Amino acid sequence: SSHYLQAVSLSEFEPIAYDTTQSRIVLDTFFEEYIMQLQVLQQQLWLLQSEPERKEAMQSAFRVVHTLKGNCGFLGMATGRKLAHEMEHILARGRERALDRLAVVLLLRAVEVLRELGVRMAEHSSDPSKPFPLVPNEYASTLALVQRAGSGDDAPVAAAPPVFVMPQSAAAPQ
Repeated sequence: SSHYLQAVSLSEFEPIAYDTTQSRIVLDTFFEEYIMQLQVLQQQLWLLQSEPERKEAMQSAFRVVHTLKGNCGFLGMATGRKLAHEMEHILARGRERALDRLAVVLLLRAVEVLRELGVRMAEHSSDPSKPFPLVPNEYASTLALVQRAGSGDDAPVAAAPPVFVMPQSAAAPQ
C-alpha cells in the first residue's frame, strides 16, 4: 500500500535561534556567504532539473548543502542546519542514481525556505535584543517533505505547493 505524506504543522511556533554573541563581522560574513551559497545551489538544481544525469552539478549541490549545514551549525541556527541536513540525504541518493523531478522541486522549495530563514535572521541581527523571529509557515511542511524524500522511501509524496523560482536570467552570477 502506498503511503502519502500529509502536511505537518508545528504544535508550537519554532523560533529561528542563533548565537547572538557572534561579532558583527562574523554575522555579516555568514549572511553574505549564505546568500551566495543559496544562489549557487539554486543554479545547480536548475541544471539537475533539465539534465538529471549531470554528476558535476550533483557534486556541487551536495558540497554547497554540506557547507550550508556546517555554517548554520557554527552559528547555532538549528532550523537551517536541520533542513540542510535533510537536503543532504536527498543529494546523497542522487549520487547513486539521478534525482527525479519531484526531488529537485522539493530541493528548490527548501532553498526558498532557507533563503527566508536567512532574511529573517539577518533582519533580527540588527537588534538581537528582540525575540527571535519565527520560522516561515512553509518550514515544517518543507522539512517533512524533504525528510520523506531523503529517507529512501519511494512511496509517493503528496504534491508540494508551487515553488517560486527566479528566472535564470535574473539569477545569473554577476
